[in-house]
Amino acid sequence: MSASAEEPLIDTAGRLAFMRQHMRPYWFSSEAGGIYLATSGDVDANARIFNEFLRRVPETAAATEMRDRWAILQNLMVDDLTRFFATAKLPPGQYELDNYHLAEAVDGKLAFDMHGHAPIELPPSRLISFVVTNEHLRLIPRMNTRMWQNLVEIMDAKRPYGDMSNYYVDIADALGESPLPRDHDNQLQLTRTQEDRYLDLHRSMLFAVQAFWLHAR
Repeated sequence: MSASAEEPLIDTAGRLAFMRQHMRPYWFSSEAGGIYLATSGDVDANARIFNEFLRRVPETAAATEMRDRWAILQNLMVDDLTRFFATAKLPPGQYELDNYHLAEAVDGKLAFDMHGHAPIELPPSRLISFVVTNEHLRLIPRMNTRMWQNLVEIMDAKRPYGDMSNYYVDIADALGESPLPRDHDNQLQLTRTQEDRYLDLHRSMLFAVQAFWLHAR
């Protein structure tokens, strides 16, 4: 490890640079489906990166207990990531991406959610082109970012884009399409076309967030 790699990460810019160098977005199918940050699917590799991160962030030295040091780091990470996704800029358009998700897939598919909806079908090639749209860019700042059981959730799988567990409502609000139609019992009344559109948009956020993570400034 070079001397520069041992320099303290003293501010948001340093911590974000570390995360963007060593970690990348992955999908996980809990609840409605969400996105987490990891260095790979290898537990030991992730542990090594987090331990290096912990060692290089000076704020964690204020705590003597390891769990308190981790809590400090986690709070800093959530604040940094929330700010990044809220303020960084990325032009809409086509981006070339590494389809590293194939390593986590089964028969080229990622489980999408816990509600029985169709999986995320991955292209078979390792290098793919993905078009980031204005819709993606409106949703990215709305993502709920948090730590959950030591998992860095860029997008909370329970409430991906706001306060609602039924995330269609939050998507519609972000896209300026609310309020959605409801019946007399206040239940959403969406056509199959409307629901499929929101599901497809949510599925595609994995690649939109990946492009944003790599290229936003």
